[in-house]
Amino acid sequence: AKQWDDLVVEWRNDSQPSKAAFESCVAAIEFVFPRFRPLVWARSVISGWSVVHQTRHTVPLGLGAACLIAAILSPDHPRLGLGIVLQRLLGLRPSELLNIQSRDVSLPEHVPGSLEVCTVGLGIRTGTKAKRAQAVILRDVVGIGFMRWLVHETPHDDVLIPYTYERYRRLLMRTERGLGFELGWTPHSPHSVFASELTAARVAYSELRERGRWVADSSLRTYVDLVSSANIAVTLRLSGLTSAIAYAQAHFLHFFPGARLFCTEALRGGVEGFAQGAGRQDASALGSGLEAEACGLPLAIEEAVEDSGRFSAVGPDSPCAKVGTDRKSTRLNS
Repeated sequence: AKQWDDLVVEWRNDSQPSKAAFESCVAAIEFVFPRFRPLVWARSVISGWSVVHQTRHTVPLGLGAACLIAAILSPDHPRLGLGIVLQRLLGLRPSELLNIQSRDVSLPEHVPGSLEVCTVGLGIRTGTKAKRAQAVILRDVVGIGFMRWLVHETPHDDVLIPYTYERYRRLLMRTERGLGFELGWTPHSPHSVFASELTAARVAYSELRERGRWVADSSLRTYVDLVSSANIAVTLRLSGLTSAIAYAQAHFLHFFPGARLFCTEALRGGVEGFAQGAGRQDASALGSGLEAEACGLPLAIEEAVEDSGRFSAVGPDSPCAKVGTDRKSTRLNS
């Protein structure tokens, strides 16, 4: 036991692994050799490390910013764009989002006489932290329309969002840099902000824990970060992107013409469900411009782009806007 204790601490000093990797290594040794438990020196190192270690929390990605990113990704990556918004609406972890297959989704028309809800099965083949398959319920009509379009366009045994975690991360990072800043968003960010925005919307902790599938309140509280969410909102406003975000939310369906055909209920006045399902109190921002026809580059986004100074102004007939200072352009078709 003493030799293993010395060896694992020496490995920590030489290789500089992360705290999580070191803890996993110590736990693995103690699991394989139960009589060595506990490794006294290694456990002392972990205790001291915990005192000075600063946990790096996930940077939240709110609904407004998620809609803007989805709009930017819509020309070339529409599935991922919708996936980011659905991940925020349902509080999904990235692994859960990227593993949903068409057969895992139960739409309202699949169950005659049921309520207007969509049930999404999680962990059907891989399992979850709860050691059994789980499910989330989507109630807003626009979100159901998005899911209906994805199911309609996906074979029965294929995934709805055909992206790997790494590709998702790279596209999100590239889009963020194109907007002119680096906040550090990751594929976990839409899941992280789920708790913060619903807490701000006065959703009870018991209901929030059930909707987010957290085992205990202690797990949930690590995700509630109202200060970071407010700071990011200020950063976006100072960057001159408030108008672009507002336009992306108000005309969201225009960026996904294929999905729009499946959102007939929303176009008849049911768009309030999209706002309420996201935990927002006012639906006017989403419903105000749904019937407007977008032509070329949306005017509000163009104005915001000019104000921020990070985009180049384009003519009214141009279908795209150049985003970012590194000359990488992201198309913004309507």
